[in-house]
Amino acid sequence: MVGLAGSGVLYAWALVRIGSGPASTSFPRRRAVCFYSGLLVTYLALQSPIHAYSHRLFSVHMVQHILLMMVAAPLLVLGTPIVLTLRACSPSIRKRFLLPVVRGRGAALLSNPLVSWSAFTVVLWASHFTNLYEDALGSEGVHGIEHVLYLFSAVLFWRPVIALEPGPSRISHPGRILYLFLAMPQMAFLGLAIYNSDTVLYPHYLTTAGALGTTALADQHLAGVLMWTTSMVLLLPALGYVLFDWMRHDAREAARIDERLERASLRQT
Repeated sequence: MVGLAGSGVLYAWALVRIGSGPASTSFPRRRAVCFYSGLLVTYLALQSPIHAYSHRLFSVHMVQHILLMMVAAPLLVLGTPIVLTLRACSPSIRKRFLLPVVRGRGAALLSNPLVSWSAFTVVLWASHFTNLYEDALGSEGVHGIEHVLYLFSAVLFWRPVIALEPGPSRISHPGRILYLFLAMPQMAFLGLAIYNSDTVLYPHYLTTAGALGTTALADQHLAGVLMWTTSMVLLLPALGYVLFDWMRHDAREAARIDERLERASLRQT
């Protein structure tokens, strides 16, 4: 709650600071809507009954993770908080503190598409097929660390796809499409691996699922289906976003070329 509220307050402060300056009309309102929507989805995943029942049903736990990684994370990235922070801070603070961090080696490493894609994949698979998942069910502290890993790796994953913030994470539109296509099978295979397992992967649910009128194995199969289908469906709008952005980029380039040709022809006449 403190993290969500603090993020919302800081973002609002930056918006007010920009609004009081000469560049008040140049920050798109839709980005603020996306950011606060991301905070809302994060709140629903972590503070609503979804979180309470995630300890009782694996399928609900999977919904929680999908909301964090496939809905909240891209919305937060669409809010471009780094761009907003750079514009809201004074030139001295921006030059002395923020830009060295944004342009530093650590940021360059985390922004590398290979690193971000790999981190997303490793966190997703390792959390489901190591002791981390079962430990998280028995400890709120470990559960919180798990959620931080999910959200952080997902934010890294979505930055090259959305490509609205500065840094070396920018890749070409064909590269972004390939980036998403490569993510689809690994998420589908994870869902299929969970669905096809004939043994209960997490013993914690053996008692809790039965108390809610189902079996742990049936609940596990449902969780696998959710991972397999929902994540794939949620990647399709991302592909549409990249294709639309590609067409927009080509249209702007064509307009610039036409403008240059028109200027050249005017000079010749």
